[in-house]
Amino acid sequence: MQAALEGAREAGGAIAGVKIRLDEHQAANEQRISPIFNAAEDVVETDHFGPRKIGLADAGWPEADGQERCGFVFFPGAIGTLDEFFEVGVLKQLKKVGPGKKKCVPILLMDYENFYYHLLQQLQVCVTHGMVSEEELKRIFRICDDNRQALDFLADYHQIPEEQRHYKHRMLLPTGQLVLGDGI
Repeated sequence: MQAALEGAREAGGAIAGVKIRLDEHQAANEQRISPIFNAAEDVVETDHFGPRKIGLADAGWPEADGQERCGFVFFPGAIGTLDEFFEVGVLKQLKKVGPGKKKCVPILLMDYENFYYHLLQQLQVCVTHGMVSEEELKRIFRICDDNRQALDFLADYHQIPEEQRHYKHRMLLPTGQLVLGDGI
């Protein structure tokens, strides 16, 4: 999450957060506000998840074509991550967002080292039982195994010309070595 926020800020984008107030006996880790935020200006606190979900969905879908390039990228996480993944997935599936409502945006599930293996298996069980089709799942979200795959998909989706894909010269290999491209 920190890297995505830093990248957005570095690119001149606006960042914001919606924090759920928890009592002192709940996860202290969940109460920390990332230092990338100016807590007084960038973060709103609420007692319930509803406003957070509304903010998430609203921020992720621009009102019309020609506005900023958007997308949802879900990294390995626990129940809260899955909750938000399914929330935006269902909104897209039910066409509450996307063509006819707001511009459709991609939803990517980052399946590093098969982190989401069991979740994807369960979705296949749903396909087997006729609860959702394979084609519908493909329309809702894309599975990516690594950062390069995700960046290439997003660049293709948003029709970014090859010469503007500057990330290709700054990718890390799985070993942690930096890939140096032309002109670097």
